[in-house]
Amino acid sequence: MHIPQKLKIFLWKACHNILAMNYNLFIRKIVKNSTCSICQEAEETVEYALLLCPWTRAVWFGSQIQCSPTPNNVTSFTKWLLAIVNRLKADDGNSFIFQHKQLSPKTTIITTTSKEAEFRQSTEQKEKVKEVANNRHRKQITWRPLPDGWMKISIDAAFDKETGQAASAAVIRNCDSKVLYGSTMNFKTISPLAAEAHAMRDAVILSKNLQLGRCLIETDSLVLVQTIKSRNKFWEIDAVLKDIFELINNQSEVGLTWTPKKGNELAHKVTEMASLRVLGR
Repeated sequence: MHIPQKLKIFLWKACHNILAMNYNLFIRKIVKNSTCSICQEAEETVEYALLLCPWTRAVWFGSQIQCSPTPNNVTSFTKWLLAIVNRLKADDGNSFIFQHKQLSPKTTIITTTSKEAEFRQSTEQKEKVKEVANNRHRKQITWRPLPDGWMKISIDAAFDKETGQAASAAVIRNCDSKVLYGSTMNFKTISPLAAEAHAMRDAVILSKNLQLGRCLIETDSLVLVQTIKSRNKFWEIDAVLKDIFELINNQSEVGLTWTPKKGNELAHKVTEMASLRVLGR
């Protein structure tokens, strides 16, 4: 049976308890909260996130095997997975023992083939969805129209881990996509995410100093946007985040949004030009 490589890797990581769950990240002092991101009811271990969270339990029960994981039957993800495999393998044997049905290799093959067909159909549907998404991505426009009276600040950052040098750029455009202003910054920091956070803080300060009013700040750093919007803490950029939160609280008409790299080409090119002077690229 064909199984996508990323699924094999995911299961391997889950069985070895090295998935980036909040509990594992909390132990390594990467995040300050170990609770489940979905239900906020318990610590987000591998077992809880994949099996015991109320949302994931509903998904498992609605699946083909209709299982209902509980703390009583889940001690570790590996043991649970092996139990499910053994259960599927024993289906024909149970039919023979308890229902007195004739045990037939042919029946087992048919059952296995049916399960394989179900899996193939599922993966093919996902591939089709992925293909449609890719087609949409190819057709994406590089400018998202703004409402009348709004401004957009497109930002990007570059970072050199060997020297710690970073550069950022901000490009201000009006609702007609006309470039009104641009700025660059050169500084030292500790990571690519920290560089993006510095760029975001500079953009919020820029919108305040220029009194732009209704303004949308756009970046291709999805992690940064999610962190800011969820008000989560991230030790790597904690000090910069505090500045951003305080600045945004005082500017009610400033919004943040994510865009794919393809939609952030102008800011990216300006950042490249700025980094050439500092990063030696």
